[in-house]
Amino acid sequence: MAVSPDGRTIAGGDMNGVVKLWDALSHQETFSFTPSASSVTALVYARDGARLYAGFGNGWLGTYDLRAGKLVRSEEHTSELQS
Repeated sequence: MAVSPDGRTIAGGDMNGVVKLWDALSHQETFSFTPSASSVTALVYARDGARLYAGFGNGWLGTYDLRAGKLVRSEEHTSELQS
C-alpha cells in the first residue's frame, strides 16, 4: 500500500496483480488496472504524485502516469521486486 504525497489517494495491490486507487476521503475506488498476473509486491508514488511505480513478484516494474491514466514505462527484472 502507498499513500500519495498530498494524502488524497491510496494505492493498493493484491496477489492477482490488480492495482487499485482509492480516494482517501470518500473511500471510493477511482482507478484499477491489472498489468501483471503476478502479485503486487511494491507500490511507490513519485514525489509530485503524478506517477505510480508498481513492482510485481515476477520482476516486472511498471510506471503509470496517473494524470493520463496509462502505462508509460515497463521493465523486466530477473528477481522479485519488493519495497
